[in-house]
Amino acid sequence: MIEFGLKKEGIEYVERVGAFGVAIKNNLVFIEKAHKGYFLPGGGVENGETIEEALEREFLEETGYAVISYIKLGKATEYVTIPKKNRHMKKINHFYLVELGSKKKPTYSDRHRYPVEWVPMYSIQEKMYLKSQWWAIQLAVQNTTSEV
Repeated sequence: MIEFGLKKEGIEYVERVGAFGVAIKNNLVFIEKAHKGYFLPGGGVENGETIEEALEREFLEETGYAVISYIKLGKATEYVTIPKKNRHMKKINHFYLVELGSKKKPTYSDRHRYPVEWVPMYSIQEKMYLKSQWWAIQLAVQNTTSEV
């Protein structure tokens, strides 16, 4: 599995499994715009939930869109430090190329209220907060261009 970030010796990391989706249309990527950077929609897997169930739930919560189909792109680990909370995370993320269905009202049950929008592919690389998510976008582009 590919790794991103720097794993520091002597630091205890909290492991968190997540599911994230890459939606692409007309060279645009569906992105959450947070104050610290761009993110793919998705989030943590809850107890008793499959990775795919988490993907579908998180998309509804954060964006209001239903995921109607998905293809697994890959899995990556990213080491992240959250300075405000003095927390160190080992994020084990599963990435999917997703097709979105109809739009509903987001539930925001995980307190995230970041705007989501379609952003031009060429403008996002440096704005992606997590490097593993940029890697997943590149995999999705390869997957979509190979099918054409």
